[in-house]
Amino acid sequence: MTPLSAAEEAEATLRRARRGPLWSPGPDTRAVAPGELPLHGLLPHRPPFLLIDAVTAIDLTQGAIAGRRVLAADDPVFAGHFPDHPVYPGVLLVEAIAQLLACLGPLSDGGGARLALATSARAVFLRPARPGDTLTLLGQRLGGGLVQRGVGQALVGEQVCAAVIMEAADVG
Repeated sequence: MTPLSAAEEAEATLRRARRGPLWSPGPDTRAVAPGELPLHGLLPHRPPFLLIDAVTAIDLTQGAIAGRRVLAADDPVFAGHFPDHPVYPGVLLVEAIAQLLACLGPLSDGGGARLALATSARAVFLRPARPGDTLTLLGQRLGGGLVQRGVGQALVGEQVCAAVIMEAADVG
């Protein structure tokens, strides 16, 4: 059997990510108490563009992370996207996943690289995220060197809203 290329492996991972949660907590998964990891120390983003509310679990052995985002009904984005049928924009789902994955670097042993999104190789949107939804955000590092690859999801309950393969570069 021929080993999969990085692109084929990423595509297979994305297919799995369409069906359900990307990773399951393992023996090294650590739940993160509310407020234990201040996002201001992990990300350069600030409101209104800080798109995650909290990191809820981390597993450095699996290179995985979980977080949460509550979509407030009064979020101004819903006023224009779309007034009669409000839907959280897909690009903001992708950015929330990217922000979550970026938290893995500073949380890694010895503090990892500070990463910035370089490309979203492929994204799929499977159900809308609406006002009042609580998103579970999941991310997992797929590997790489100077350019890191990762996969992430946004879920409402057990339903996948979005799944994305992305690459990020070290911005020091």
